[in-house]
Amino acid sequence: MDTLYNQTNKLIQQTQQVFQTLEGNAKDTLEIETEIQEKINLIYSYHLISDKMQKMRCHQLKYDCRHLQAALEVSRQKRARREAAANEREQLLNRRFTPNPDVTAINIDYAIQQQNSLQNANKGVDENVRYWSKCFGIITFPKINFKGCSSENNGYG
Repeated sequence: MDTLYNQTNKLIQQTQQVFQTLEGNAKDTLEIETEIQEKINLIYSYHLISDKMQKMRCHQLKYDCRHLQAALEVSRQKRARREAAANEREQLLNRRFTPNPDVTAINIDYAIQQQNSLQNANKGVDENVRYWSKCFGIITFPKINFKGCSSENNGYG
């Protein structure tokens, strides 16, 4: 039973070494992934169940095997993302961009209309300030009445 454990443990270590080659090698990833998957399947095929110590070792090996399987999936996902990014980059480099005048047109009329409205409002405020300052100026002189003030009031008060 110990020989089976040692063989399985050695197989796990070999699988981890193959993972290191997978990280460094970008060309033969599919072949390396299939090799790793074969080793993981071989590890799963070993059954070690007799006494408590062997059961604990067996569970440890199964845990290591699950860990290797998860690492293989992560590696596959990374490879898929790299390939997708390279494919998108290639598509962007090969795409011909053309101008679209309908979409890129800027509506200047709205900006001009808003500017005119702001200027008209500013003029109206200035006229009100002038009118009321004139009225208050008349109030400060005691012998002048408010007749001049009301005649110049063009609907402001």
